[in-house]
Amino acid sequence: MSLLESLGLRGESTQVQNAEFVAFINDEANTETMRRYVTQRMLPHAVVICGQIQQAITYLQKMDRPPLQLVVDVSNSDTPLSDLSSLAEECDPSVDVYVLGAQNDVGLYRSLLQLGIRDYLVKPLTVDLLTRTLGTAQPGHAEQIQRTRTGKVITVLGTRGGAGVSTVATHLALHLAEDRQRRVALVDLDISGGLVSVLLGMPTNQGLIDVLQNVQRLDPQYMDRTLLKFSNRLFVLSGEQDYNDFFEPADGALGQLIDVLKHYYHYVIIDSPRLGSGISKLTEEALSHSKLVYLLADRTVHSARNVMRLTRHISARANEPTVSVLMNHTAPVTSAHISKEDFTSATQRPILLELPYDIAAITLAQNLGERLNQKSSFAKAIMQLANDLSGVEQAKEKSKSLWSAATRSS
Repeated sequence: MSLLESLGLRGESTQVQNAEFVAFINDEANTETMRRYVTQRMLPHAVVICGQIQQAITYLQKMDRPPLQLVVDVSNSDTPLSDLSSLAEECDPSVDVYVLGAQNDVGLYRSLLQLGIRDYLVKPLTVDLLTRTLGTAQPGHAEQIQRTRTGKVITVLGTRGGAGVSTVATHLALHLAEDRQRRVALVDLDISGGLVSVLLGMPTNQGLIDVLQNVQRLDPQYMDRTLLKFSNRLFVLSGEQDYNDFFEPADGALGQLIDVLKHYYHYVIIDSPRLGSGISKLTEEALSHSKLVYLLADRTVHSARNVMRLTRHISARANEPTVSVLMNHTAPVTSAHISKEDFTSATQRPILLELPYDIAAITLAQNLGERLNQKSSFAKAIMQLANDLSGVEQAKEKSKSLWSAATRSS
């Protein structure tokens, strides 16, 4: 059975993995018009299907990589904004999305444009209308338009050595990519050879160093050659220079890289070395381009003092990132540790989540270069962290109108 048949759809047999233009239209007449447009334009990798927006969401989940252009029809939808919110969960920020409707609704049109939709078309379609609207656009070029949908940039930072930054960043990225089906870029800023590649059982390269030296050349093709592919959803950027080598990135290079990555991924997760570690310049730039910063702490006076110092240092930035404290137990908690109550009282910061001491599961996963046992207590805590990050629990309490938290501006 073909993929289209498994989805209960009719359409072209173009391989999903290669589709650059995808259209889901819910009536035969306009679907046929779209097919004529595709034929006349001689689009090489196009799929046009008579189907609903929910079927488009299922189709996107099956794709190895996102299309450049996507057309969806909401004319039969009772709750178009809610349906588009669900679509946003699967559609990464780089995709140019066009919405079809049956009414010339100015209010809806303006709302969609403000939320990052490329354009809104009113049916019935004509080949001339499609040519003027779709044919003149340059799909995949984020710089061509002012996007309001961009991925969320998250920096994970330790308050002291051995806080477990790489472990938390890597397994959070894995969960978001493999279980939540989000496109994730995981950036390891330790250019002397970080832990991310070990945790994923992957070879490393000079990708991060190369990109930071050639950031002006950064485009989708260059990224495809440079980022290491763990899966269809998770991509890694790291470096491993010799200990005697010296690398000084140009001012602003990492910021430019982050600005590009967030146009192509739902999440950009940065495994950041501690401030004062000798590569603070990259960490400082990462913090200045982040929407959210996770501070990993433990129940020590030293960690509590650094939570206060780092919070002041990070919050003073122009981008005003949200700072959340994670209590990561890298050793068994004993009576010698300060209490959770004393920690929060001293720092005046709530603890977003406690990650349990689970050395057996973490060490086994690291040595095998595999995912955590999903039944382990640490894996369950990572799942809870991902729920908070993506707003899953909030979505259960109240339906989201407009685009989801995963594609808010960074």
